[in-house]
Amino acid sequence: MKVEAWGKTDVGLKRTENQDSIYIDNDMGLYIVADGMGGHQGGGVASKLAIETVVEIITAKINKLNEIFTPVELFREAYIEATRRIFNKGNNENPELRGMGTTLVVAIVYKGRVFVGNVGDSRAYLFNGKNMWQITEDHSLVYEQLKMSKFRNINEDQLLGKNIITRSVGFEPSIQVDIVQKQIVPGDCIFMCSDGVTGMVTNERLLELFSSTEGPEVPDKCIQLACEGGGDDNISAVYIKFS
Repeated sequence: MKVEAWGKTDVGLKRTENQDSIYIDNDMGLYIVADGMGGHQGGGVASKLAIETVVEIITAKINKLNEIFTPVELFREAYIEATRRIFNKGNNENPELRGMGTTLVVAIVYKGRVFVGNVGDSRAYLFNGKNMWQITEDHSLVYEQLKMSKFRNINEDQLLGKNIITRSVGFEPSIQVDIVQKQIVPGDCIFMCSDGVTGMVTNERLLELFSSTEGPEVPDKCIQLACEGGGDDNISAVYIKFS
């Protein structure tokens, strides 16, 4: 199966610094979006350090011939080490960065399946040419409230804490990562993004975009739509196509 991916990150219209980071490696089948938080410098440091750590660990493991591993074990190892490094840097090495952290959504293609790890409110979606599903679960105050109120007549606009996440990489010394896996068939697409996209662009508009736009144009169009919606945050998008 052929795998292609395209990505882009943008500062948006309201921020002066881009604290998002993305990573694309089609040869390894590895794709990452991280949205940093923690003051003027901390967010950017955290998102870059998280990606550097994940790439380092996964690359080292894959390059060891004849070593048996599963993506699930690999993800747990990478997320734990990224958390350890970010927490240590902010709390021991550089107190000016104390409290920094990052969301982290990672996808790896392995033996006809895609494995997705997630912490925070950056997202991954699966699009099959007709329909779209969110395959990650937000770790945010709003999502927790939505789960608690699912039997009540309450919508997301009525809830508080839109930008408060309940789980991040590096803010605390330990981490719990969600891991999902999906069988992939030709024609499927995976879309990964920071909340700079989903906070400004509805799922309905994203589905329209995926249905009408060629792969290489998707990240640019997402940034355009997010800016049209206000561009309140940094904007990052990665689009993966299987053919």
